[in-house]
Amino acid sequence: MRGMDLTLNIKNKADTLSEHEISLLFTRFYRSDSSRNSSKGGSGLGLVISKAIIENLGGEINASSNNNCFTISINIPNAIDESKI
Repeated sequence: MRGMDLTLNIKNKADTLSEHEISLLFTRFYRSDSSRNSSKGGSGLGLVISKAIIENLGGEINASSNNNCFTISINIPNAIDESKI
């Protein structure tokens, strides 16, 4: 018996991103803040790697942005057999 899916929402105050910017967030080397460069850190790979791991677990990751709030939502299936606990 498989349990319910696990959902994690991570929220942060940030400038509201356009739909176009959100559509690029999971693209390799994309950084929404054009003022960031390699000297300030970040390679633009974190969300790409996260997406690959989560999808390999059978889950999904999404981003949204509105009212100066940025949210990453992660949903993965709970693979724990609760009948053995």
